[in-house]
Amino acid sequence: MYPASFAVTVPDRTALVVAGSGDAVTYAALDDRSARLAGLLYAAGLRPGDTLLIACGNDVRWGEVFWAARRSGLHLAAVNRHLSAAELVPMTEDARPAAVVAGGAGIATALDDALARAGVPVPAVRLVIGPDVPSGWTGHDAAVAAAPRLPRDAETTGGRILWSSGTTGRPKPFRVAPTGGHPADGPVRSAALMRSLGFRTEPTGPGEAPDVLLVAGPAYHAGPLGFLQSVQEVGGTVVLMERFEPEAALAAIERYRVTHSQ
Repeated sequence: MYPASFAVTVPDRTALVVAGSGDAVTYAALDDRSARLAGLLYAAGLRPGDTLLIACGNDVRWGEVFWAARRSGLHLAAVNRHLSAAELVPMTEDARPAAVVAGGAGIATALDDALARAGVPVPAVRLVIGPDVPSGWTGHDAAVAAAPRLPRDAETTGGRILWSSGTTGRPKPFRVAPTGGHPADGPVRSAALMRSLGFRTEPTGPGEAPDVLLVAGPAYHAGPLGFLQSVQEVGGTVVLMERFEPEAALAAIERYRVTHSQ
């Protein structure tokens, strides 16, 4: 299952919400925005096996970027938004992204610098979140809103690239290759682990209370990103904290009726 399925069965259910700001996206909106971003990437020439790199804080757009890559057959490469341009060079060399999404003008500038230092071609798509749009970049929200949806019959399941911490040298890429097939037909990621932790691994429909996951860590890390995928594959709700603070976490647990946390 994936957002398009739940856009039909539970369109108004919250798919993702940012705890502090309250910014939220329903399954209907998540499906539409991720399909439009996928359409934008396809129109720019990206094809299965290419890479979409994202460097962003915990933002409501994480779901649409993840699912745009997932339903386009792309590798999603998630990198730490706090890295300097010099620290980003190995990631850009490994990923050679055909598209990038930056969570602000400062991150966009660092990515431009890293790409130039790495000698990597300028990505076909450079999207930046926020009101400040550097030269050569496009505002993320306006571009997504104006794009056509990628047709459902053109969808194919993507993969990912994550990196080791690099504490003993250059960060090492770990690749999960695109699997092919339609994203609606794939199994729930890490289903056995999810069951052992008390998560539902069957889709929750109208009238059923979904699992609600509170993520206090950064979405660009393997655990938060993996659980975001798994929870949304069964129609649950992901609550992202901008940063962890104990009292804010307790307030989010109460406000959003959190059932699980990481």
